Amino acid sequence: MKTLFILRHAKAENAASGMPDFERVLSERGRGQAQACGEFLKQQNLKLDLVLSSPALRARETAESVISAAGLNCDIRFDQKIYEASSQTLFALVSEIDEARSSLMMVGHNPGLEDLIHMLTGRSEHLSPAMIAKISFEVEQWDGVSDNTSLLDWVVKPDQLDAEQQ
Repeated sequence: MKTLFILRHAKAENAASGMPDFERVLSERGRGQAQACGEFLKQQNLKLDLVLSSPALRARETAESVISAAGLNCDIRFDQKIYEASSQTLFALVSEIDEARSSLMMVGHNPGLEDLIHMLTGRSEHLSPAMIAKISFEVEQWDGVSDNTSLLDWVVKPDQLDAEQQ
């Protein structure tokens, strides 16, 4: 069995005049959202084998903060292909994961992440910043994952995380 967690980066600062989108950082609210995501994952006693993230600053900050807050000891890779990726590109990245890794978190951007959830599960979910989804696959290898053959276990919104932390 394989498990994929999909996390849209937390709330970012608005782009300043002339600032490239790639260099946008998390807002104060976004830093709190990433912390809450990590604390939620810690409460779930989840184990991750790999975090695969966009290298855009807001995604990088989100991934690093979530890993730290969750107390996870896992590999993290930043892959340029995730930035502005289509669902097909993201799907290809998932299918290339080493079979020894059973749980993966992908941190990235819309619309690719929303489209990937729809491709894998047949369900349409709007992912606002810092939303996280868990998808399970009844396969032994990542290259056995196919579209519309998985189970969307849950989707957690940032306001739900805030409520659970109180």
